[in-house]
Amino acid sequence: MTYQTYQWSELNEAMKGTVISSYAASWNVEENRRAEMYRIFDIGNPAIIFDSIGKYCRINTDSIHKMKPLVKTYF
Repeated sequence: MTYQTYQWSELNEAMKGTVISSYAASWNVEENRRAEMYRIFDIGNPAIIFDSIGKYCRINTDSIHKMKPLVKTYF
């Protein structure tokens, strides 16, 4: 399986939805706060790694350090 890294700002809406759904579940974020998650990712513009079929995604290790403070601030 191959993996591709994209900046958040490069993702299409479907890819962004996959990321938000994945992290909303793992961070236990309520449905009504997903707009805030989009805002956090827009601000942080993290690098996101996707697998070749687009079902698996994760934040690149280098981007985690800038996302942690943002997440802690909002959630």
